[in-house]
Amino acid sequence: MVSDISDDGDDSDGNTINDPTLTIIDGTIENPSVEVTKTAFVSDNGDGVNGLGDTIIYTITVANTGDSILSNVNLNDSLTDLNGAIMSLTSGPIFINASLGSGLGTLAIGEVANYRATFTINNQAVTAGGVSNTATATATSPTGTMVSDISDDGDDTDGNTTNDPTITTTSSISESPSIEVTKSATINDNGDGVNGLGDTIIYTIRVANTGDTILSNVNLNDSLTDLNGAIMSLTNGPIFINASLGSAVGTLAIGEVATYRATFSINNQAVTAGGVSNTATATAMSPTGTMVSDISDDGDDSDGNMTNDPTITITNAVPPVNSSIEVTKTATISDNGNGATGLGDTITFLITVENTGTTTLNGLFIDDVFSDLSGNLLTLTTGPLFVSANIGSTEGSLIAGEIATYTATFVINAQADNAGGVSNTASATATDPTGNTVVDVSDDGDDKDGNTTNDPTVLVFSQNPIDGDFEVYTGMSPGDDGVNDYFKIAGIEKYPNNKVSVFNRWGVLVYEAEGYGQGDRLFLGISEGRITITKNQKLPTGTYFYVIEFEEENPGRETYTGYLYINRD
Repeated sequence: MVSDISDDGDDSDGNTINDPTLTIIDGTIENPSVEVTKTAFVSDNGDGVNGLGDTIIYTITVANTGDSILSNVNLNDSLTDLNGAIMSLTSGPIFINASLGSGLGTLAIGEVANYRATFTINNQAVTAGGVSNTATATATSPTGTMVSDISDDGDDTDGNTTNDPTITTTSSISESPSIEVTKSATINDNGDGVNGLGDTIIYTIRVANTGDTILSNVNLNDSLTDLNGAIMSLTNGPIFINASLGSAVGTLAIGEVATYRATFSINNQAVTAGGVSNTATATAMSPTGTMVSDISDDGDDSDGNMTNDPTITITNAVPPVNSSIEVTKTATISDNGNGATGLGDTITFLITVENTGTTTLNGLFIDDVFSDLSGNLLTLTTGPLFVSANIGSTEGSLIAGEIATYTATFVINAQADNAGGVSNTASATATDPTGNTVVDVSDDGDDKDGNTTNDPTVLVFSQNPIDGDFEVYTGMSPGDDGVNDYFKIAGIEKYPNNKVSVFNRWGVLVYEAEGYGQGDRLFLGISEGRITITKNQKLPTGTYFYVIEFEEENPGRETYTGYLYINRD
């Protein structure tokens, strides 16, 4: 048996026999490292200094400066004021991105991760003179080696090139806050032409930030009195309308103007005192807590008072109201084709209501009384219906000088036809600004009939009698000449069951007789009235209205109506 142990064939190593063959494998000698840099930018709130309400925006970069991939990258932040008291970031740090696309917590060799954090400067920071912020990053190499770094502020010109905190100094604001309040007034008149009862005062209040700082907690108080100093209350407001730079209620940017509105409806107390005095006081707070206030000016410096003068509105007692209306009703007839006015024809009434006073009228209402010529009530077929007003008012209102138009219709029925016609009166009522009611009864629009006011609109239908001997004479001239001395109705003696009535232009009965034409039963132009016209009084020249009624037999109709003219000239 023979044997040998191998030699590595390299006798230069000093071992010439039986030496094992060795292969040396180099171990991985890694050098992991990170570097953290934190910089700060201040977003100013408009006051020009690093101070209360500003926002510090921190940008933090974590760079893999070693030769191996890093995992479990973690970032811790430490914020203190410059007295060393611990504070808290407002937000963050928040991972933004990594330069080579790695996700949160991983960094490739040479990769840089970006983070962001913010801090809103508060009173603690201002009082301490600033804040100090440090970020610490930790990470793990592939072999489990932990690496860390404390942030540098990115400014090596300060003599500190590593691990120096990011310091932001603050300043106390040398502020000069101020506001200015202006209140003006306009009057919405109720139509009577004076500043008085029922008018509405519209106040416009402007609060301007005239200082050099933002203002918060803007508040507005209003004081209203009559001119005797008695306290009163606004009807509504003040109400915030808007701010010129878009701020919400309670906040004013530098140079911004907020607008408010309030109203007051003038009442009897204000009228009695001769007017009202209104003052608005605004208060607000600066960023450092300084309170500012101002009392309103009336916006009129031409009165010699340029600051803090109340807004005064003078009222006047309303002059005697001249409220009146005039109603006119006219009628037209649409024939049904038979050529005679009567059954089946359509009467169209046109009613106009004119405001003949000097004030606006409201609550205008039309009431219609409609009857046949025997005095029996009838009902309109339609209306009255509002058509329009010539100056544009809606139904129920009329400004001074305006005319409203209404229409109504009636299709002649048997009752109206038998009575020989219809009588229609419209009454209008309305209320003026002082609450007084005005009324007028319609006129027929024909002043040539001797009746210029409040006479009903009367329509007499065709009344041609069947009896050719029957004829009504519509004129008489009482006197001593024996000609036309009485109201002549030819042929009436053939129908003794009759009644003749005569009315004056106001609708007052002046004569009435049954069995007219029998014996001395004749109308001689002398009053036979029983109510308002003195009996046996000679009636004056003018137009009168007659109604002839028949029972049982008649000359063709049960009723005849028309006008009778008495001439005493």
